[in-house]
Amino acid sequence: MLLSDRALFVSAIVAAMVFLCSHSCEAQRPRILCLHGGGGSAAGFRDYDTRALRDALPEFEFVYVDGPYGAGTGSHLWIRDPPGGKGEPTIDPGWADEAIAVLDRTVRDRGPFYGILGFSQGAAFVPVYLASVPEGTFDVAIMFSGYLTTTHLGLLGSVEAASPFGDIPAIVWMGANDRVIPNAMSLEKASRFASPTIVTSPVAGHEVPGASDSTFGAVVNFVTSNYGDGYIPTASPVSSSPTATLGTPSPTDAASRGPTPMPTRQVTSADDDGMCSDSKSWKKYSEDKKRAKDCSWVGKRPKWRCRQYGWEPQIMKLVSADDACPLTCSHCKEDGEDDDKEEDNGWGWDWGWGWGKD
Repeated sequence: MLLSDRALFVSAIVAAMVFLCSHSCEAQRPRILCLHGGGGSAAGFRDYDTRALRDALPEFEFVYVDGPYGAGTGSHLWIRDPPGGKGEPTIDPGWADEAIAVLDRTVRDRGPFYGILGFSQGAAFVPVYLASVPEGTFDVAIMFSGYLTTTHLGLLGSVEAASPFGDIPAIVWMGANDRVIPNAMSLEKASRFASPTIVTSPVAGHEVPGASDSTFGAVVNFVTSNYGDGYIPTASPVSSSPTATLGTPSPTDAASRGPTPMPTRQVTSADDDGMCSDSKSWKKYSEDKKRAKDCSWVGKRPKWRCRQYGWEPQIMKLVSADDACPLTCSHCKEDGEDDDKEEDNGWGWDWGWGWGKD
């Protein structure tokens, strides 16, 4: 009887040790928080889109979460569309608070996390979430086929204010044949990071690269090389082909600038006679999105309103009235004025966007 009791006791201890060891071993794996694309799901993103990455990086644990906004059965969003359509951007900085709360709970309950990874709308939400958490919450940012949230100006304002997110190492991947998100939009997002690694697949479209893609090895290498010098991957990633674009693009690419510079504004808006003129499409929207104010509104109190920001659909950017309404704000260049003079000469875009101005 005693021998039997002892055997049961030992068996219980062994079982407990195996249980604790398996959980502690799992907890030791660096974790990557994964955000699916718009209309996708955690399960689909895990089982299909990122399966090759998971297989190539078994030492990492990939944690998947569903976006809180429903777009149909098994279809989730991180950001809802603007109520008036994408032609009328939202200006509420709390537009995606539920999505941020979902990720906050995941970071609290499942963290700490080594990285944050996103695809399409999930990639667009990566900088939004980075802007809401303390620097150092994540060590790397991994983004596929992403863009800036230009139809949600309140969220974009938070991103601009927090950029470059403590100089977090970031990789921005895109497919040359992406017909959903143009590469230019991904490059624009990359410019909000300090020194992004930019990878372009010459054959891929709107997707997360698979093991057969020539750039797959570059993605795997980014994840492993930023984790630590002592890391040795179990799986051998596919080597990058010489045809794959990797690293910082040529100086003509927007992302090569790092954080977006703020060049001197120059008058580029003109009427048919070549005269300086105000934008006819610039609008500053009211909080309830029911009223839109234009340059004529600015002209009623130019001293204060010329510093306000609004939406310019011609370039899909938030710009100041100073830039959009140079005639009203007295920034038109006089005849004979020096073209090189560093003066607010209106209507050429302030690519720094001026966040933080009153």
